Amino acid sequence: MSRTSLILLTALVLVLSLLGPIGSAGAAPDGPPPDVVRESETGSYVVVMQADPLVATEGADNLNTSTAERRAEELIAEQDEALDETGIDADEKVNEYTAALNGFSALISQEEASRLAARKDVALVVPDERRYAQTDASPHFLGLTQRGGAWRSGITGEGTVVGVIDTGIWPEHASFADDGSYPEPDLPVEVPCEFGNTAHNPNDAPFTCNNKLVGARQMLATYRAVIGADPDEFDSARDDNGHGTHTASTAAGNKGVRAEVLDRSAGRISGIAHRAHVIAYKGLGNQGGFSSDLAAAIDQAVADGVDVINYSIGGGASLTGADDIAFL
Repeated sequence: MSRTSLILLTALVLVLSLLGPIGSAGAAPDGPPPDVVRESETGSYVVVMQADPLVATEGADNLNTSTAERRAEELIAEQDEALDETGIDADEKVNEYTAALNGFSALISQEEASRLAARKDVALVVPDERRYAQTDASPHFLGLTQRGGAWRSGITGEGTVVGVIDTGIWPEHASFADDGSYPEPDLPVEVPCEFGNTAHNPNDAPFTCNNKLVGARQMLATYRAVIGADPDEFDSARDDNGHGTHTASTAAGNKGVRAEVLDRSAGRISGIAHRAHVIAYKGLGNQGGFSSDLAAAIDQAVADGVDVINYSIGGGASLTGADDIAFL
């Protein structure tokens, strides 16, 4: 190589090194900067903390012990500390999670959510997502009625507690009647029976739960804060549109219940696990629901000691919604 060519090559390398990578000068980066959380349409965000939830540290069978209760208090204190040190009032917190998930949901700004995401004790901050009721499969599709299937093998759900997260439940339905043959389930806590809010809706009749329908909770803190409750809705665990009653009776309704449509007999229906107990969690309202409330329902169901969760709910493009993470 000639002396002139070497000088020209050296000069070209020097110019390119000063310019930096081609196309980088003045170009905006793709997507938001690190730690900037995607904006929530409703102002509701879910914060997942780094520390493990109680099921990981104490075990699912030890959630009602004094050690677990103290650890839950510590987790909540750490959540409140994260809010305080980020300059956010703890009153902005809507839901708290300690059992299946360690974290909380809050009605905050995108900038506040991004400040939380930058903390070392925070694993993830995601915008709350909408969820909607879906249907489930039939016993025939699941193979329960086939030769050698569960029903013909005598597997009926006896002694199992099914937590149904949906639009609530109609407790007077015959599928949830206690005929006296159900024993009291062995649960770590006393589950409330949240019916009878006649102050909001006079048609919300009081109901006493039994050994079939063991309890029912309304889990709509975010929904009520963002959307509210129409006068014709039930501000309780009572089902507003029938979907939750349908899924609960399909999953664990009594056997041989007479079904009627417009006062005409439609034969008899049976739940898949017809000898199981039921606890209902109302996590959806008339307009769907929020992943933050559904995560709270999952968290509560684990703390209540259910054996199985029935979840006929979907929606949202993300694979890391609060409810998805709670199921992990």
